[in-house]
Amino acid sequence: MPNSGFMSLAGMERATGINQKQLSNYLNHRAVPRRKQADRIISGIHRFAKEPLGITL
Repeated sequence: MPNSGFMSLAGMERATGINQKQLSNYLNHRAVPRRKQADRIISGIHRFAKEPLGITL
């Protein structure tokens, strides 16, 4: 999870249900997510990325 500024930790917390402190630990390589947590992070990012697809101009 590179820190690209694309999504804030607060946004990731809302998308994944994983608290910001734990996400920060993963981001800074202080902890490695279990498979279940990694799946939650991936699912949250996918949901976040799909939201703009519903916008019509």
